[in-house]
Amino acid sequence: MPSVYRQFGAVTSFAVQYFEKSRKHQDLYEEVLRDAAIKHREKCEELAKIKAEYNDLIDQYRNSECEFEDQLSRAHGEEVWVSKHNPKKCSRCVLIHRAEALSITLFERPVSDDLSIAKATIFELQPPELFCSWRDLGLCIQDAILEFQSTQPKPVGEKEKLYGLEQHADLSKLLKVDVTKRRLLLKSKTRGKSGTWKRNVSMLEEKDVCIKSSLKYAYFDKSLRAWSTELDVCAMRTQEHQYKMPGRSKLLERFLLKTPSAPDGPSTNEPLVCQPSSSHYPTTKESIHGADWSDFYRQLYQIVLPTFPPMSSRRLQHSH
Repeated sequence: MPSVYRQFGAVTSFAVQYFEKSRKHQDLYEEVLRDAAIKHREKCEELAKIKAEYNDLIDQYRNSECEFEDQLSRAHGEEVWVSKHNPKKCSRCVLIHRAEALSITLFERPVSDDLSIAKATIFELQPPELFCSWRDLGLCIQDAILEFQSTQPKPVGEKEKLYGLEQHADLSKLLKVDVTKRRLLLKSKTRGKSGTWKRNVSMLEEKDVCIKSSLKYAYFDKSLRAWSTELDVCAMRTQEHQYKMPGRSKLLERFLLKTPSAPDGPSTNEPLVCQPSSSHYPTTKESIHGADWSDFYRQLYQIVLPTFPPMSSRRLQHSH
């Protein structure tokens, strides 16, 4: 399953899978879509009204003539009357200025057209409180205790502007997460275009004023002020936190180490191979117990369990 700290919007992520089984979040998503559909229709009606107003002003402009004023002017020492055009007072010029000044704001869909990303966004609006606490605690353990480091540790500059759900004009009303108390937040580098003014309305169409979401959300670590990326889990750092054996048992330390590359520990044969070099301690039996026997037991269960006769539920409960 994709990481709950990094892979936002993955189809198999926890957020998407939780959404699929949560009637509450599904209803919330439908509410967001209904509200978006209403605003989309209203924006289309507004565009049609403004374009009609624009065409009416242009028709009036074409069917009228510019106005001139007679003004007394001095030329070659003589005063003469001349006809001058003043655009600010000319009713015809005012019409074209009014037409060119018409504008409309853009409507941006509140969630992505990518269904998985949309579901994950809705989940992050109202995630379970326990899940948020558990996720933030996991980050603290990785950072403060295990001392894992990000593969891209460069923090985001203080002056760099980021945009979260709490700043979204529509979604912020549905947000039920106290972002001041949370470490892992949803942020976007890009700013939404909702509310941006668009001029030259004569050539605009529905697709020009009703646009897709331009927000690109990702998980952001507020404490580190950095994007949540893959962690560097190296064997050396793991070794720093392992239990230290006494001098006479130093040979056993290698069997305690569980690295990311070998999470089950050494193979079961390795203790037997190393045992002769251990002098009188540890014994062969102790060396065997220091290794990982997960594969051995797994195979043993596959062989032994099928030989047992099926037990009734009553006998099973009685045995417990």
